[in-house]
Amino acid sequence: MSDSLSGVTCETHMALRWERAEGEGDAAFASMAALNEDRLRIINGIDEYQAESEEDMLEIAVQLQRLEFKVNLALDMLSELLLGRANVPQPMPVSLSLSRLSWQGNPLPGVGELLRVEVYLHRRYPFPIVLTGRVEKLIGDQVELLLDPQPESVRILLEKFIFRCHRRQIARLRQKI
Repeated sequence: MSDSLSGVTCETHMALRWERAEGEGDAAFASMAALNEDRLRIINGIDEYQAESEEDMLEIAVQLQRLEFKVNLALDMLSELLLGRANVPQPMPVSLSLSRLSWQGNPLPGVGELLRVEVYLHRRYPFPIVLTGRVEKLIGDQVELLLDPQPESVRILLEKFIFRCHRRQIARLRQKI
């Protein structure tokens, strides 16, 4: 975990689903990490923004904006269709950092239990990343999960997602002021 982002947290509404983990082996962990890496690349790419700054890029920028609008429209329509079939849980308040995940809900797991949690990070992408960890504590109906360490490639992509989410939170707070 990098020291510079250890305290950065993404606090937003996300869908998630949990189950008790059955001591998954190394092969299952490796395939879960590879799937998480692929999905995080896609999720981070959905909101990728590259600024156009030069005048000679203006015409290309306008064309790219038109294309981006059409692609976004198609993605919105497709995601609505997929969400209807994917059985994605309802979004709830979630707090995610590189080492912790917390949410409110019922039923509640027990303290110390090992969980496998499917987290749907983006409303337009109805496929979850899968994280594992131990329930550290319960505060009322809030679950505090200490996440298992991720492979470096997954950690970097998750860190990028969390940082962007945190940055959007700050921007929304500034708009309210």
